[in-house]
Amino acid sequence: ISDVKDLDFHGFNPINSYLDLLAMALTDTCHEYTTHIQPDGTMLLVTLDERNRGMDSPLLAETMVGPWRLRNIRQCANSVMAEGIDGDFIECGVWRGGASIYATAAFAAYGDHRDIWVADSFAGIPAPEHEADKDSVLHNSPYYVVDEAYVRAAFKRYDLLKPNVYFLPGWFKDTMPKMRGKKWSIIRCDCDLYASTMTVLENLYDGLSRGGFCIIDDYFWLKECRQAVDEYRAAHGVAEPIVKIDDQGGYWRKA
Repeated sequence: ISDVKDLDFHGFNPINSYLDLLAMALTDTCHEYTTHIQPDGTMLLVTLDERNRGMDSPLLAETMVGPWRLRNIRQCANSVMAEGIDGDFIECGVWRGGASIYATAAFAAYGDHRDIWVADSFAGIPAPEHEADKDSVLHNSPYYVVDEAYVRAAFKRYDLLKPNVYFLPGWFKDTMPKMRGKKWSIIRCDCDLYASTMTVLENLYDGLSRGGFCIIDDYFWLKECRQAVDEYRAAHGVAEPIVKIDDQGGYWRKA
């Protein structure tokens, strides 16, 4: 595919079409309606608008992230490839793995095989430990529990379980310190909690290359997540503006 990346066959670009179709499959947006699961376990049809914005709890999708936030991953990947920004990709908090699968495809489609790190407890969201997280009840929901075997199988179904894909299982307080000293081109943080978000930033952000991207999935949605990001940025003099992706996600580029 990398040999035809710049070709346009009468308006048909094979890489763009592949990535567009993959995004639809991963987000379950191939049809006019998609299926949402409610807190009581009942199912409900929702419109594509809700799924596009990643505002629902999908039953079948491989990611809660909507197409808009997947497009952001693709745009960031395109930028670091085009500009030769060094470093691996890491997603912290992957659920069923859809966003990491998409990142793998976004790089591989252009023949770029930098390492992809898939970091998650694979046991759900931890119980609150920090005061800022005291109101969170996410740890009580089995909906967020997706084991490593499921995510590996999802990568394999899309033919993207490649040698450059690494799984990092465990609570972030235990795994993130092991990642210190590595170089990153894109850090994608989908941690939900203050404590988890702060742990990721404290251990990974120093390794983000200049020109690399830091994506915070729930910055505009969860106050505890936003608090951790704002406190870290203030303490470390990070002044780059946070760009809004949709009603939930935001990102900035390291100057």
